Amino acid sequence: MTKDLKQILAEWAQNVVIPRAQRNIGATQSVRETNASGTRTRQRRRVASGTLKESLTFFIKKGAGQTKLTFTAKGKAKQYADVIEQGRRPNRTPPPIEPIYQWMKQKNIRLQKQGGKGFDKQTDEKLRSVAYLISRKIGKYGITGIHYMEEAVNDSLDDLRGGLQQYVDNKLQ
Repeated sequence: MTKDLKQILAEWAQNVVIPRAQRNIGATQSVRETNASGTRTRQRRRVASGTLKESLTFFIKKGAGQTKLTFTAKGKAKQYADVIEQGRRPNRTPPPIEPIYQWMKQKNIRLQKQGGKGFDKQTDEKLRSVAYLISRKIGKYGITGIHYMEEAVNDSLDDLRGGLQQYVDNKLQ
């Protein structure tokens, strides 16, 4: 039985691209931190809650002689999936403070005392104040995207080519 184009794309998206994108989101990254005692590199996980990782999906739209495959996120993660993927340009309206505040709590971000000696007591007011400063800085300088989906698609194009070649060969017969 030969597969149609929609089946080929759906199998590739579900079995190859989505799992790779989930691994890309869950990967650790090296982060350089500088404080009063010097600079060091630490490994940090990109995932805070796992909401985005678990909400990745796709849909296929067929019509007008075209078949279009779109990768997206569902639910709450749909609001920020594109920003994590592509980043955010500088000199824009700062993002809302509440998601940054929630991210800080999930990642257990600790606030240093002024001068970099030890950690300050975590209060709701201090965390919200820092979330505001982070939001303002993101608005001014932007952030770099991690391109989790773009990398997953590009890394798996060879897997798709085989299925497409078979589809084309069957159409030509």
